[in-house]
Amino acid sequence: MDDVGLHRGNDISRTLIQAIKGSRIAIIVFSQNYADSSYCLDELVKILECHESDGQFVLPVFYDIYHDHVRYHTGSYGKAMAKHEEKFKDDLSRVEKWKQALFQAANFTGFVFEGKQYEHEFIGKIVEVVSREIKRVALPVADYPAGLESQVLEVKSLLFSDGYGGVHMVGIHGNGGSGKTTVAHAIYHLISNGFESICFLENVRENSYKHGLVYLQNMLLSNVFERKNLKSTSFDQGISTIKHRLQQKRILLILDDVDKPEQLQAVAGKPDWFGLGTRVIVTTRDKCLLESHGIERIYEMENSNSESNIKASPGKDNREQLGEKSTSGDQVNGLLEPLVSEDISLERSKQASLIQAESNTEVIGCNENQADICHTHFPERIDNGKKEVPNGNREVDMAEKCFSAQLESLEEKKRELKEQIRAIKAEIAGFHSRDTVAKEKKRSV
Repeated sequence: MDDVGLHRGNDISRTLIQAIKGSRIAIIVFSQNYADSSYCLDELVKILECHESDGQFVLPVFYDIYHDHVRYHTGSYGKAMAKHEEKFKDDLSRVEKWKQALFQAANFTGFVFEGKQYEHEFIGKIVEVVSREIKRVALPVADYPAGLESQVLEVKSLLFSDGYGGVHMVGIHGNGGSGKTTVAHAIYHLISNGFESICFLENVRENSYKHGLVYLQNMLLSNVFERKNLKSTSFDQGISTIKHRLQQKRILLILDDVDKPEQLQAVAGKPDWFGLGTRVIVTTRDKCLLESHGIERIYEMENSNSESNIKASPGKDNREQLGEKSTSGDQVNGLLEPLVSEDISLERSKQASLIQAESNTEVIGCNENQADICHTHFPERIDNGKKEVPNGNREVDMAEKCFSAQLESLEEKKRELKEQIRAIKAEIAGFHSRDTVAKEKKRSV
């Protein structure tokens, strides 16, 4: 930290705390004797508090010290902690805070200097990372509408309800013009400093239709690695590259205006594609799309006709609705498992899209606990001149449409299976024919 302005005679502790609070980036240099200083340990606790509250970017540097010594308080760090416990035996809670802070800081991605490289090259790598963080372009945010702050905080609670580990995907669902993108921009500004890399993919729907899914994959890669030559030429190659390159990176990925399952599958197929600490935010008008992708932490925009803004999937602990940690349910890298299989969920998403197109309505919910009926928001009037249908008949009508969509889907799968069986039979017949010819040749010989 630059000590310019820390004049002699000042209360250096208070001055440093203000400097830490006002910093976007904190570089912590762990040396052999770092833990000997209670002063340094207090500063470390403050840095991590700023990281949690303001998303301050933390970059640890392990100078001639194993990071496991820092993480598990062994070696010189173990000796230092033993001395502190003896010295502060009347205030052991303070020592416990130091231990937790050391463990947390050692889990951040950082740099290790072991003396086998030139120091100027090592410092150059650090400067490169810091420069990239400083150069991040701020996204434009419109004038905040009333209530935005509370909405942003609720989305943040969904992102970090289990702490800062794991990999979590959060959906923001709402009608057109409900402010989904504005909330996503605000979240970006609030927490982006806490990640190694960030990527805000705007207009996913439009860019997907115009340029294709590979374009989205290349946009993600170029944003994260700032390299224009890092491009994929096919959908499968893009997935392979994303998984290989991002599995060890803690990134913030925001996908704005998603409307098809394949768009999510192209750039954020599964949590294990990304490094621990990664957060993925998806904004969409189609809640079925989020559920089919296994995204259970969903924030409902206030004007999306929902009783509660924060929604958790049926059967989960109600504490999830408040952004609190829940111990129930299986988790994979911090992301709750989908309640239904991917194939069934995708099929339901397609059915919901089909119904939406046919009835000119907007889908606002669809899951297995609703007997496969997609509840929709109907317009006040029907433009075709027919009388309004009572609510009960509407639900029956929607059930019929869902059922028809399911039948059509099953018929299509049946046709595909018949084609596959026909092709297999043809291949078997060809094999038998070739085998017969070979046997005839052997007999003739």
